[in-house]
Amino acid sequence: MERESKHLTLSQVATDLHLMPKVIAAIESSKPQTFHNPVFMRGYIRNYANYLGLDAKKYTVAFERLGTVNLAPPVIKSTNSVKQRDPFKVPFARGVSWLFVLTMLGVIFWWSQEQYRVVPSDASSLTATMTDIASESERLIDEGFLAPDALISDGNPIEDSVGESESPSVAEVVEETVEEVVEEIVEILPVIFDGLDMSFTNECWVQVRDSSGKTIYSAVANRGDQVQIAGSEPLSVIVGRVDAVASALYKGTIIDVSSLTNTNVARFTLPLNP
Repeated sequence: MERESKHLTLSQVATDLHLMPKVIAAIESSKPQTFHNPVFMRGYIRNYANYLGLDAKKYTVAFERLGTVNLAPPVIKSTNSVKQRDPFKVPFARGVSWLFVLTMLGVIFWWSQEQYRVVPSDASSLTATMTDIASESERLIDEGFLAPDALISDGNPIEDSVGESESPSVAEVVEETVEEVVEEIVEILPVIFDGLDMSFTNECWVQVRDSSGKTIYSAVANRGDQVQIAGSEPLSVIVGRVDAVASALYKGTIIDVSSLTNTNVARFTLPLNP
């Protein structure tokens, strides 16, 4: 046997590969079906062959031909249908959004005050100016340069011109601007998946069961894959190769998978207990 020729013990191989000795024994006995979860056995066989310097593909095919267990890699389920989560229900996103809105309200209020601020003038000067304008208007009418209806009923053209060009109120400007800001925030905020979201740097074996015990996901993910799984809580999760997990999030919260086990295989339940 190749392992014995290299003077390696069963325990030493199991430690180096981060596996249990009974897994190595199951491979060497050519009876992978004795392992309690054969879906991971294909990867274990490949890692063991590489460890001994053997042709991994050759031995994987040889085990598949035994016919005692299906070691073919399963097809990763499509994750095109992703349930969108309201970003305003996520605590962090909601806090950032309201902080942004409040800041914008403050800026808008300051701008409105500056835009529509009226600088008071001397009352006597204003009265004199209005009288001069009225007199000039009457002269223009007498000389035929101005139509009689150009003056308003009380003879004050200033009030008429102000009424026609009345500006919107501060409240109207603020309300309209806030609505636009909120719409822009909703568009730029990322959509957070309402379930388990994982990506991988290498082959990894993942199995997920929902609250009823039904297996809703069982597959081997490849390098660069992103897997999104949602189901009724609690979810029972098994990760067969922790060091192959690039990232793991549950409902937008980061999960440190390596902290959940002292081996390279992690078993945990979601949501995690606080």
